[in-house]
Amino acid sequence: MSCPLPGCSLPAVRVSYSLVREVERKMDGYIAYGVLVAVMIDPDTQTVATWRRGGERVTHPMPTVEIGSEMPGFAFDAAAVLRAAEPS
Repeated sequence: MSCPLPGCSLPAVRVSYSLVREVERKMDGYIAYGVLVAVMIDPDTQTVATWRRGGERVTHPMPTVEIGSEMPGFAFDAAAVLRAAEPS
């Protein structure tokens, strides 16, 4: 599995629908511990959700997602991340 993002060192991880709620709780936890933005790609709905401090959660349509002020100018192709996560 390779990551299509420049400088990416973490593998993309696919989760089943049964794990989505658990991942959402983890995203809330990351924000609570000081992460500026957390991102979850949902392959079933073909959307990308971003969490931010202050409880803001926004859902974006795929494929390309811009992170915003936390990483100005940074955008990624969520569909490419999902393809990279597919088993070989």
